Amino acid sequence: DKDKIKFIYHEDCHKYYSYYFFPDRKDGIAITAEGIGDYSNGSVSTVKKDKFNLISFNKENHLGHIYQYITLLLGMKPGNHEYKVMGLAPYASKYEISKCYQIFEKVLKIKRLNIVFDKKPKDLFFHFKEKFKSSRFDGVAGALQKFLERKLEEWFLACNKKLNLKNFYFSGGVAQNIKAALYLSKNKKIKKIFVPPAAGDTTISIGACYFSAVNLLKYKKNIHSINSMYLGSKLNVSEIKFLINKKKLNKKYIIKSAFKPRDVAIEISNGAVIGRCSGRMEFGLRSLGNRSILCDPRFSENINKINFKIKKRDFWMPFTPTILKEDFKKFIINPKKIEARFMSMAFDTTKKGRDVLKAAIHPADFTARPQMLSKEDNPEYYEIINSFKKITGVGALLNTSLNLHGLPVVRNAIDALYVFENSGLDVLILENFIFKKKKI
Repeated sequence: DKDKIKFIYHEDCHKYYSYYFFPDRKDGIAITAEGIGDYSNGSVSTVKKDKFNLISFNKENHLGHIYQYITLLLGMKPGNHEYKVMGLAPYASKYEISKCYQIFEKVLKIKRLNIVFDKKPKDLFFHFKEKFKSSRFDGVAGALQKFLERKLEEWFLACNKKLNLKNFYFSGGVAQNIKAALYLSKNKKIKKIFVPPAAGDTTISIGACYFSAVNLLKYKKNIHSINSMYLGSKLNVSEIKFLINKKKLNKKYIIKSAFKPRDVAIEISNGAVIGRCSGRMEFGLRSLGNRSILCDPRFSENINKINFKIKKRDFWMPFTPTILKEDFKKFIINPKKIEARFMSMAFDTTKKGRDVLKAAIHPADFTARPQMLSKEDNPEYYEIINSFKKITGVGALLNTSLNLHGLPVVRNAIDALYVFENSGLDVLILENFIFKKKKI
């Protein structure tokens, strides 16, 4: 029945997700910024007492498009590798950035509460292709990131001044730029910035559910926040046993059907790189321990170890840490107590963090995209890190997604076993089974 089909605007899905995701809902400003929505690529709304009011929107907010085009010009895949450009940016010197920055700055400006063209090029892509033909790649990346951060700040502050609200809910593809969110969070006029995990189109469906609950079903109370991203499929122990027998894995690997968190922590502290496929798979863009590669964060050589053995990633890209909640302040600077459970924000690190998380922070600017882990969030994963802390004194691990380069994150035991057999992983955890490669 076509009458049962309801259409919800793309931008509304973003806004409702970014607001209702968090339990700490304050009056504020909901901003969307992205390549393209239904009626805009940038919008501003107020949200007061759970009610949204669209204030401003337009289709000239080309921050996302410009980032896309520069990704292509730097030889990477637009709509896919923007995060690599963001990772490259901190390596650029101020000198190289200064040579490129004004080229970006001349294109867009703030007009009232919108980002619009200042001097509109005939074609954005070919404009930048011509302007940067003799520029260094790192300088272009660094200038682009600086331009994004400054332009977003100018926009947010214009909204703050006009609307007199200091909390910001940020969503859309541009909100996934964690370094820009970090830069915005440092501004004293911004009380708090809320960036939910997978703030781009990945979570449109969740936003549609929230919108429907409020506006179609007229729910007034008990609209719950999302407390966990472990929303995916779980491994079947009987399937693991079947795989072991069918493939005669006992002949190839040392397999234990019962192990303690300390056993895993000992392996990691002895230099092993471990794959963990256990519990329910994570929803969104980040592996949060259940479909993860784990190793000792203290030694920078582990970056190359993982890249050469397994990930084959670009050399400049950083890894990230999972940090026990009680140790978070030791390693991460977070004065505004911004949500940090889902790796959706970047933070500066403390001196202690730079000393003991060398392999799990950005080597150029020492920032981190951490997962703050409490025992309630994931008891089994927590106990592994806690055991590692008892051995080394460090309540953190390097955590990156469990997959081979170019392949999706593993979902089940078959996927995980494929990665184990076709990479340099030393140990694999499949639920309550632990697999260890025999020494040749």
